[in-house]
Amino acid sequence: VDQIHERLMSCTGDPDIKTPNIDRIAQSGVRFTNAFCPSAICQASRVSMFTGNSVHTSGVYENAGIFRDDLYSLVAHMSQSGYQTATMGKTHFAPLWPQHGFEVIRKGDFSECLKSRNENEYYNRVKEAGMGEYFDLTGDANSWGALGALPSRLPLELSQEFWLADVTIEFLEKHDKSRPFFCHTSFSRPHNPWMPSAPFHNMYDPDKIILPPTDPTDWANKPFRDRDRWHNPKLDFYYPRMTEMALRRALALYYGLISQIDAQIGRMLDRLNTLGLDKNTIVVFTSDHGDFAGDHGIIDKGIPTLDGIWRVPLLIRDPRNKKDRGAVRNQLVNLIDLMPTFFEMAGIDLPEPIEGKSICREIADAKYLGRTAEFYEYRHVKTVRTHEYVMSYYSPGEVGSQEYAHSSCWAKGGELYDMRQDPNQFHNVYDDPAYRDIRLSLTEKLLEWFCNTERVHRSRAMREKHNPETEFDRNGMTKEEYKKHYLTNHPLL
Repeated sequence: VDQIHERLMSCTGDPDIKTPNIDRIAQSGVRFTNAFCPSAICQASRVSMFTGNSVHTSGVYENAGIFRDDLYSLVAHMSQSGYQTATMGKTHFAPLWPQHGFEVIRKGDFSECLKSRNENEYYNRVKEAGMGEYFDLTGDANSWGALGALPSRLPLELSQEFWLADVTIEFLEKHDKSRPFFCHTSFSRPHNPWMPSAPFHNMYDPDKIILPPTDPTDWANKPFRDRDRWHNPKLDFYYPRMTEMALRRALALYYGLISQIDAQIGRMLDRLNTLGLDKNTIVVFTSDHGDFAGDHGIIDKGIPTLDGIWRVPLLIRDPRNKKDRGAVRNQLVNLIDLMPTFFEMAGIDLPEPIEGKSICREIADAKYLGRTAEFYEYRHVKTVRTHEYVMSYYSPGEVGSQEYAHSSCWAKGGELYDMRQDPNQFHNVYDDPAYRDIRLSLTEKLLEWFCNTERVHRSRAMREKHNPETEFDRNGMTKEEYKKHYLTNHPLL
């Protein structure tokens, strides 16, 4: 899904949300409580997830659709390994990245449509039903009134979620039985605008929703740009009607949309079962990033350090794993770990070194520590997250970057939170002398990560040009090629 808060599944113990079908995956699989995304920007996170590498390695920081030619994906290698590959709904990169490797593509989001909105199959379905004017992303919600939270005028059968379940079920029924399959079904929501259909639009009573805790000093000690982003009416993501009443109403519809998605996940799981495919199909549920969903009294996304947008749900059900059904794991993991995990589960060798690490051992052993730190990033800001602390370091950014809407990170210094004492991240202790040694240690972790993941270019094109046994240096050349190149560029030698 796109943009769901990690706590908003009933299997986490949330007192309000109802997600019985997502819970089915958790109850028959393993749920991670400390899964993080590599970026809280849709396209950046998705490309990192599908390449197994950090954002600064992939080079995709924004939603601009600019990709390096040599990006190599999870899906491309699964296709080459004999899998029939399919994507339903939103990839956010399908037409722009020739190496993505999907064999079957069902477009259900405008991010896939370069020439015309009519490339969107789901949009065409709504138009053919004579209700194009009520399409949720071109009609009522475009004004972003009431925080973009309105009941949809489309019946449930014409919602994107229902369409996605239909085309996924169609693929499950008609896929090539002679090959295994990899099917990526991606809901464009619960990303705002929040517009559930009946009966989900009034499933939750705004007055009864239990709001996350807040603190009156919360925003006083955060970097100025973070604070201004949410309180300065001249900024793009400012919500001028952010009152408690408006927040409650928005959350009620956001929750309704999550339950609407959950119901369609149930339809897909049911069909998987009736076809007998549940016995040998690994099922994974996750999100490209989170949503504040009332944390710190705000909604949406955009602030680098805070857990609401970085922590994501991650449920993995492997039908071969009988002993860990309903298990909960607390190790630190990242979406870039999914690619090597899938390959290990499927018995496929990794095509080339990547930063992600298989988490099969974490799934099998609750006591295995795994990583001691996780990392994620925006432009001009890098964050390190351990079990005990989270710290972001900000760069003020280059000239002109301050005009970019997604960069809420133009501030001097940073943020540091003691997650043992302050799990809600209300009190920034970055400049607190008592945390000086902690801050230094985390800064060194951040530098070590950035240095160790610095792109060492061994291009696939160069590897294919030569014999696979040929040794390469860090410029993707043989030693003799590099020697000639080096001497040409250093004439004094």
